[in-house]
Amino acid sequence: MKYIFNLSFFGFFFLLFACNEVQESSGTQSTEPLIAPNDNIRQLDEMIINEPDNAKLYEMRGDAFFKLEGYDEAIVDYEKAMNIEPGNLIYPQKLAAVYMDYGRSRKAYNVMTAASFQFPDSIDLQLKYAEYQIILKKNNDAFQTLQKVLKLDRHNAVAYFMMGVNFKDVDEIEKAIASLQTAVDKDSDFVDAWMLLGYIYDEKDDPLAAKFFDNAIASEPEYLDAYLAKGNHYGNQGKFNDAIKVFRQLNVMQQGQNADAIYNIALSYVQMDSLNQAFDNFKICTKLEPTYTKAYYYLGFVSQKMGKLDQAKEYYQQTLNLDPEFERAEKGLAELQK
Repeated sequence: MKYIFNLSFFGFFFLLFACNEVQESSGTQSTEPLIAPNDNIRQLDEMIINEPDNAKLYEMRGDAFFKLEGYDEAIVDYEKAMNIEPGNLIYPQKLAAVYMDYGRSRKAYNVMTAASFQFPDSIDLQLKYAEYQIILKKNNDAFQTLQKVLKLDRHNAVAYFMMGVNFKDVDEIEKAIASLQTAVDKDSDFVDAWMLLGYIYDEKDDPLAAKFFDNAIASEPEYLDAYLAKGNHYGNQGKFNDAIKVFRQLNVMQQGQNADAIYNIALSYVQMDSLNQAFDNFKICTKLEPTYTKAYYYLGFVSQKMGKLDQAKEYYQQTLNLDPEFERAEKGLAELQK
């Protein structure tokens, strides 16, 4: 039985990088927006007519198009901004992000490669370039880029963290651990590094994983995924009472509304053969999320184990109503109909 776990190993970390706003600029333009972010694109059109050489306006209109998935329009505007103000390193990063979201990863990578040559001393840009290299599986190139960053700043915790991600990506686990340990030595509140260390040790079936997740929680007490990760680890270790304690703590933090936490509590009870408690928690889960397919399946599974066969049939059928291709529910129902 698999516990709910909300984070994929690498998509999570790269999402964090992608969502961070670029802090570095050329210094020639104000970072303050000229109009409110929700203003209509037509307002920007009119402003550009009056100020056709204002790169910031093209950037803002590109941002607006990007949010609407107007990729071609956003590309035109970001390229225009780059032509007007070639010394601003924000624009190529935004252009590359559009290409990436547009499914044109080669174009994105080419933009970032050119920017890396243009701005060799920008740590932020080089880190972003290394991110693209890791995503696109150019791992050797990423190592070289990150080494350049560490020559510029040998105490850069993000560079060590990304080095750890890159080592894990090429399955050099001990080197990944060493790099991540250096990252947290440089920045003891580096939540992402603590989390990845926890994942690695969980994969190794090592109880030290819990301590790493605890460190993530200590660094950011409201970080819900760290609680999920810790509870998941205890479940994998067979420490179901400990898992339940963590998931209950998480659910309390969410005012009793975290369906995933309750689902995992119920799964722990299944593993402990505490069927009544398991049933009650799966039931709560479906009340919080009426389309929680797996919870309905386990309501059927638990009902069957308790000898309530008609009830089990109903829950298996309800599962199939939500997901007609749910094989375990289909198999369970077929067995009861023999």
